Amino acid sequence: MGKARKTEHTNLPHVWPTWLTTLCGMVILVLLTILLQHHLRIKTSPLHAYLTPLLLGGGAGFLVGFLNQRQKKIFQQHLLAHDAILSELELRERRFRLLAENAQDVIFRYLLEEERYDYVSPAVLEITGRPSHEFYDNPDILREIILPEDRFTLHRLALQIQRGFLESPVSYRIRHRDGHVVWLNQRNTLVRDDSGRPVSLEGLVTDITDQHMAHLEKQELEMRLLHSQRLEAMGQLVSGIAHDFNNLLTVINGYSEILLNDIAPEEDLYLELTEIRRAGSTAKELTQQLLNFSGKSESQAQILHPEQAVAETLRMLKRLMGEDIHLHTEVDGQLPSVQIAQVRFDQILMNLLLNARDAMPRGGNIHIRLSDHHADGQICSHCQNSLEGRFLKMRVSDDGVGMSPEVSEKIFNPFFSTKDTGHGRGLGLATVNSIATNHQGHIQVESATSSGTTFTILLPAYLARPNAPHKRQAPDLNRLRGTETLLVVEDEEQVRLLSAKILQEYGYTVHMAANAEEGRRCFRELADSIDLVLTDVVMPGDSGVKMVMGLLARKPELPVIFMSGYLKDKAAVASIDKLGRPLLRKPFNTPQLLQVIRRTLDGQTPDD
Repeated sequence: MGKARKTEHTNLPHVWPTWLTTLCGMVILVLLTILLQHHLRIKTSPLHAYLTPLLLGGGAGFLVGFLNQRQKKIFQQHLLAHDAILSELELRERRFRLLAENAQDVIFRYLLEEERYDYVSPAVLEITGRPSHEFYDNPDILREIILPEDRFTLHRLALQIQRGFLESPVSYRIRHRDGHVVWLNQRNTLVRDDSGRPVSLEGLVTDITDQHMAHLEKQELEMRLLHSQRLEAMGQLVSGIAHDFNNLLTVINGYSEILLNDIAPEEDLYLELTEIRRAGSTAKELTQQLLNFSGKSESQAQILHPEQAVAETLRMLKRLMGEDIHLHTEVDGQLPSVQIAQVRFDQILMNLLLNARDAMPRGGNIHIRLSDHHADGQICSHCQNSLEGRFLKMRVSDDGVGMSPEVSEKIFNPFFSTKDTGHGRGLGLATVNSIATNHQGHIQVESATSSGTTFTILLPAYLARPNAPHKRQAPDLNRLRGTETLLVVEDEEQVRLLSAKILQEYGYTVHMAANAEEGRRCFRELADSIDLVLTDVVMPGDSGVKMVMGLLARKPELPVIFMSGYLKDKAAVASIDKLGRPLLRKPFNTPQLLQVIRRTLDGQTPDD
């Protein structure tokens, strides 16, 4: 039988079988590939910190054994390219954040599912008065600060997001933290995920308050221009009507005077004719006031007695006040006269009364008080200038809604108005202030909310004339007779025949012409016998001024009197002034016509 063999044991290190080593290497390589792929898809790179020494550490380590030199070089290039990409992305992110945080517009990102802001740029503090963190803490803050009447804008935007389609940019108003209103324009972009589902809303919010105000100012300027054009058209219409109406009144008043001169006062017809003449005189005043209120009246300064001037203005304005407005006039003591054009005085009173009327939509009382005022250094509450001397003081008070101190400070600014759009242009009180200032006067206002308003006008007293008005004595018409030969040139037949009839009744020889051409022809035939030419200014064809200039070239010393119902041509007015000839305004009466004729023939200065 055989003997058992003895086994020998050595101290050599334990060596894995080749197949096991290969298998482990392959598993590790797969895991390494997975880790590298994961590493290349995300920004964080802790893996790179310990993989790099293993892979690029000169071959030490069994993992590197699985990559040959070519593979190691390619892998190293991939890692370096990855680092470059990460650096570029970080640089771009820093640039974008710097741009976003320094932009004047607000850049935002709102997460739709989470219903919160993911990002709001710092510019939101300037635009809304609220820092970014308030939007993070309170995602509903926009609904709280948007004006109630604009909340429908957010509702409409939410519906568009649900439909997945955004329309044009939206505009809305918010209340700034300090209280003022800000106009905003928001441009939106809907961000979707890979499946096309909206996940966030990103956008840009711009403060367009300045642009909106500029647009409103442009609209206001356009409205002012349209209003001005309408006023100009109305003025042209009024002036045209005034010209024709004054011609008619000349005939009506003239023939009523002729008939009154032929009838004894005790006859029944005399009373009716007197009423006709009175109505004609009232119509004359009404026509003048229409010209005044339309701004088409000549504004030559004159000496006015305030009580009489106020009475004449109120006669016209009562029709504009309404039945529920009650006017009360008080005169306190002896009043000084003032030097101001009637049209300017009418404008002051008209604007103050209309302003008082508008302050009392349910009706009320307006008190007009006139008094003599002596100032000795007091300070005007409006212009802050010292008041010295004697003034006419006119106070216009109402018991309307009144004004706050903030409104009172602005009421004299042009185009400032508390009325609704289309119900005022803010020029009335500015006009009053301008007229008072241009006449070395002052305006003051006292008002409080719900306590009514009082305007005080101070106009310098005119002390060179007696305070009380005086009536001019009727002239002796027999002393105004004459025997001279006159040429009357007038295109309105009724006025031409009336003028000739009056002059013939008082001894004058009259030749008539219907236009400038007939006037020239008549003058050529009778030049030596014509002592005076009475001509209308505005006529078909050549004007009376052009005709007269031709006549004066032949006979320089020829006496000439111009007449007109309303003269709107400034060039014609300047020519008449340059010629130094008088202007007789229609409608005129018999004494006025005879006086200007007689005075001109006698070489006196006409007083029409």
